[in-house]
Amino acid sequence: MKTQKDGRSPKKKPAANPAGRLRAKNGGTKKSLTSKKTGKRTGIRKAAHGKNRAQETAGRNRAETGLKEAVDAVLKQSRIAESFFSHTLSLAALLDRDFNFIRVNEAYAKADGRDVSEFPGHNHFEFYPSDAKEIFERVVEEKKPYQIFAKPFTYPRHPERGITYWDWALVPVLDGSGEVEILIFVLHDVTEHKRVEKALELKNSVFDASIAANSIADINGILTEVNDAFLKQWGYDNKDEVIGKPIPFFLARDEEATAILGSLSARGVWEGDYTARKKDGSTYFAHGTATTLWDENGNPTGYQSSVIDVTERRQAEEKARHLNQELEQRVAERTVQLKKVNESLKEEVGERKRAQDALHLSNQRVIDILESIQDGFLTLDRDWRITYINQRAAQNVGFAPEELIGESMWEKFPEILGTEHEAHYRRVMEERTPLDFEITGVLTPGTYNIRVYPTPEGISIYWLDISERKRSEEEIKRLNQDLQAHALELEAANKELEAFAYSVSHDLRAPLRHVAGYVELLLKNAPSLDEKNQHYLQVVSASANRMGILIDELLNFSRMGRAEIRKTLVHMEELARETINDLRMETAGRDIVWEIAPLPPVYGDRSMLKLVFTNLIANAVKFTKPQAQARIAVGFLPHPSTPLVPAGHSPRPAKAGWGETEGGGEVTYFVRDNGVGFDMQYADKLFGLFQRLHHADEFEGTGVGLANVRRIIHRHGGRIWAQAAVNEGAAFYFSLPRDPLRLEKNDDDAG
Repeated sequence: MKTQKDGRSPKKKPAANPAGRLRAKNGGTKKSLTSKKTGKRTGIRKAAHGKNRAQETAGRNRAETGLKEAVDAVLKQSRIAESFFSHTLSLAALLDRDFNFIRVNEAYAKADGRDVSEFPGHNHFEFYPSDAKEIFERVVEEKKPYQIFAKPFTYPRHPERGITYWDWALVPVLDGSGEVEILIFVLHDVTEHKRVEKALELKNSVFDASIAANSIADINGILTEVNDAFLKQWGYDNKDEVIGKPIPFFLARDEEATAILGSLSARGVWEGDYTARKKDGSTYFAHGTATTLWDENGNPTGYQSSVIDVTERRQAEEKARHLNQELEQRVAERTVQLKKVNESLKEEVGERKRAQDALHLSNQRVIDILESIQDGFLTLDRDWRITYINQRAAQNVGFAPEELIGESMWEKFPEILGTEHEAHYRRVMEERTPLDFEITGVLTPGTYNIRVYPTPEGISIYWLDISERKRSEEEIKRLNQDLQAHALELEAANKELEAFAYSVSHDLRAPLRHVAGYVELLLKNAPSLDEKNQHYLQVVSASANRMGILIDELLNFSRMGRAEIRKTLVHMEELARETINDLRMETAGRDIVWEIAPLPPVYGDRSMLKLVFTNLIANAVKFTKPQAQARIAVGFLPHPSTPLVPAGHSPRPAKAGWGETEGGGEVTYFVRDNGVGFDMQYADKLFGLFQRLHHADEFEGTGVGLANVRRIIHRHGGRIWAQAAVNEGAAFYFSLPRDPLRLEKNDDDAG
């Protein structure tokens, strides 16, 4: 739908013949005949009637379409306005004509530390009384927008922020009768811009007001800025004659220009005398200093130089030389002495100037460092007046640095008087010995480490906020105490658990022995029992035996958590083959293909690691029973990122380093089979006590073995995990820390 430039929909054209007239053949009009009851026209042919009805319907459809497009456009503009109002970084508020808040955006509320819900129903000048009320009233009266730039403002609730500067605009929105219905108030914080602007003005004023000829050039040595002293010294009328010319253009000797630029390129600084060429071609002697300018990334961006005319000094030196020659002729015996004195004086003057320049540069670097650190630093003279304070320190005490320089410490901060601060500061001032102490802040909350040093002018004070460190130390101390208490509780619980395990073992074994014994007697002495009752007795006997095995497994599990680890060099391949040999009774008569890779040795408890292999290999034997041909592989991963090897495939050959990780910290072994596998969604239950993924009728077991394996691996500082799929086999992986020093020592001993 087309819109006018003001965003409104164009007015609809009136329908043809609004007065109800019909166009005659001669171009005129004639009145239609209309029935009073039905309102239908008469005297017109039926064909014309049908045509008019179609036109009316089409017109209505176009009108409805235009109305819908207009509504959609308004809704779209509304959504855009709502999105802008909610998400703009500028502060925005809607006021009624009496300056009551209707709504504010998140940025507006956040700037005052309030919630957006606190504003509606309150008057703007209730929160922010100021002289701007007259401006607001004039906007309502004149119905015209008002803008103001860099308006200073202090938050009534936050005086600690000091003065902030704002660009803001007040825009009236008129209703249908032309009266102000709503005021849109939009603000933007320009405080930082104002600060930068002032700093730039100060820098420019210093640059321009200097009596020395100052200039700035880009990295190619082309002048980009000069001050008035430069124009005067070289005899130019305006900057246009100078800007854009290279540095050598203003020197009389090419070799001097080459030396200056070479020094700047190599060392970043240059200082010395040279011969300058003025606009009129005349020359003079100049003394200059130049430094390289760098950006925040440490890349050179150009050069800055300062030059003074030393022609008179050079002429004076030349005149002195002539006088010295005359004196040499008159007083030969004193010539050598005067020459030595003069040369010594020149050297001393040059050395002093160089020292002064170096001191100035060093002082500037120190100031730059002090301004960049995040800790407070200030200096006091012997009259207790502040001679320097860095930005961080000034912010901590709520002032700008320029508000404190030259002020008395005690007058500016009387709350320090009578505190430990004053005592320590006076002690250093009087005794001239450094002092380091911690104290809770008087001017600002928190704990600080304060260092006070004597200086030739007075003292310097450096303070570091250690509140967070103190809180961390207290928290660590508390956690250590809790940990010690928990360790004692855990030790007591372990002792109780051990006693309980032995007690349960003893108390359970006796009844089980009785049950098993009596069942055996019944089976021998009751031949008259029918087959069904004998089956019941056999089930009881088997259950009692299984209960005994379970008790033994639990005791082993309990002992494994307390047993001392006795580490030796363990040859894992030998251990795996020994385990397979121990299981020959279980594997007798079965078709099993064994794949045993050369396994790297580790340093650990051999008996415990033997139990790991026994459980994992026995599980592989058990869960491959349904397979016509079982395939069981024992190997290791040459690298942690080695992909899993499908069951039934040979492991990758070993690489140099015996399968250690890139950091040489651990080696990973695996036992893999092509058995029934399991669903990985239940993998978290594998290593839990009494957790089984298969029914006891399918595969025997107590649910303790893998829990014991995990405990052994964890006690060795390793990890264990598994990968499987239903009916596609399973692979169990365990990693053990590798002790390279002990392994190498054992390798040497074996050799």
